[in-house]
Amino acid sequence: MEEAAADEVALLEKRLVTIGTLGNVSPFIGLFGTVVGVTYAFLSISASQSMGSGDMAGVGAGIAQALVTTAAGLFVAVPSVIAFNYYNSMVSKMASEMERGGNKLLDMLGIQKEK
Repeated sequence: MEEAAADEVALLEKRLVTIGTLGNVSPFIGLFGTVVGVTYAFLSISASQSMGSGDMAGVGAGIAQALVTTAAGLFVAVPSVIAFNYYNSMVSKMASEMERGGNKLLDMLGIQKEK
């Protein structure tokens, strides 16, 4: 019974790694995009100052890119972390229920559980 329960728990946890990885990695991808966007904004400032113009369109584009990538990273990360925590909790509850049910069955059959 313990082997069957362990197999079922492994099956339930199979996709949790993917969800957990998305939740952990997404903010860093968003942060990377933020760095790229801010770098682009600074390069635009540098280019506009060397040309003597006050063109801020490039700066706005870089800042917009930074904000969009940050938001995208959070948009993926927050639901992923919520889903991971929910499903991880459900797997733990199911594992506990399987263990309790197995112990009940052993008690009903009068079989001592091996330790």
